[in-house]
Amino acid sequence: PLTGLKVVPYYGCLMNRPPDMMAFDDPENPMALDNLLLALGAEVLPFPLKVECCGASLGVTRRQIVMRLSGRILGCAEAQGAQAVVTACPMCQMNLDMRQAQVNRANQSSHRIPVFYYSQLVGLATGRDDRQIGLDRLCVSPRPALASLCGENREARS
Repeated sequence: PLTGLKVVPYYGCLMNRPPDMMAFDDPENPMALDNLLLALGAEVLPFPLKVECCGASLGVTRRQIVMRLSGRILGCAEAQGAQAVVTACPMCQMNLDMRQAQVNRANQSSHRIPVFYYSQLVGLATGRDDRQIGLDRLCVSPRPALASLCGENREARS
């Protein structure tokens, strides 16, 4: 169902660290989210920053660091050819989506890449309505990325 959607999986820095306590996947190159996205039919692109910090936990105290780290992640995703970033960390999803305009101002960039929480793509792949899965709540519109999926049918489910 997600055939044609090019995505990069983004785990962030907290999901599998410290590795001895989390006991989740390979801490430097996790594959669980990659495998889920592949099973949903998405084209998963290599992403060298998949476990780098986006700075979400520093959002209030070290804003300039957040702008730099988030800008680097968004820029790398676009450079890889991704139409979207998919994350399994709610803080990362919020940070990379909600602050994208701030990142652009701080870095003189023009990122416009949607950032999905993984469950939104599970819902999309299983036929859920856009509102049921919160696509209408994303700050960066997912419509351009999703247009390649279903064309006219995508609009009908909104």
